Amino acid sequence: VVEPGAIRTPLWQKTTENWENPYKGTDLGERFARFVQMFAERGARDGLPASRAASVIFKALVTDQPRPRYTIMKYPVRDFLFPRLLPDSRVDSMIRAQLR
Repeated sequence: VVEPGAIRTPLWQKTTENWENPYKGTDLGERFARFVQMFAERGARDGLPASRAASVIFKALVTDQPRPRYTIMKYPVRDFLFPRLLPDSRVDSMIRAQLR
């Protein structure tokens, strides 16, 4: 299994282009818009080059004994390990703090 995090592609620009907030006008509208904006900015800024993902995929394909899982992330501890080790309530509060 190859588990890519953010990969630097034009996708991040398209995330907010011609996007209509399905929660606009509700209590969640502003928070959801901030989440989408933060998500797009972080992906564009922290995304790894596509060549990095390609090299990991190639390695997995040609290795005689591949690992069951390959995680491709710039910050694997923050984005992969912590959310699996910390209680859900702690992860939720960290996300809530980022979204103000």
